[in-house]
Amino acid sequence: MRRRFGAEKSRAPKVTPNGQSRVDEVIRHFEELEDPRSTLNRQHPLVSVVVIALMAVLAGARGA
Repeated sequence: MRRRFGAEKSRAPKVTPNGQSRVDEVIRHFEELEDPRSTLNRQHPLVSVVVIALMAVLAGARGA
């Protein structure tokens, strides 16, 4: 039997009753980290770098 397009479970983040996703909870958890990087060349907020790296590892990333 062939699976129909769209029949698989959604991988979208779960949204809580108040409209916030679990990703928002992760972001809030790491927002208070002190950024040890030089202010000279910062292009992205530390919380963005950390959360993207965390999500990549959870998705199976193993490095370069």
